[in-house]
Amino acid sequence: MNPKPGDIWRLLRGDAVVAELVVEGPDMPWFVGRVQTRPAFEPLRPLFAEVRRLVDQPQFDEPAWSAAVERTWQEARLVAADGRDVSEWVLYLDGSQARWRWTDNNPPRA
Repeated sequence: MNPKPGDIWRLLRGDAVVAELVVEGPDMPWFVGRVQTRPAFEPLRPLFAEVRRLVDQPQFDEPAWSAAVERTWQEARLVAADGRDVSEWVLYLDGSQARWRWTDNNPPRA
């Protein structure tokens, strides 16, 4: 899986798309792009704000950050442009900008 500019990744809650991430380019090992949220994203906004707040702290608290990231996994799933669910991921949002990375542990769909 190698995202290209213009690819659209989707953040889902259940079966509902709550946000789309439009790839603008790499900032390896991260990818950057625009986030287009939908109204159904609003209940998730505090979770993503907490992940961002924790990573921006002067004293990084890895256990708290990891727990916050895992809460995002419990509430949402990230789907790559090719339709595969991404097993582990981190998504930082800043207004309309997004940065994310993932671990690709899921095989392609047949």
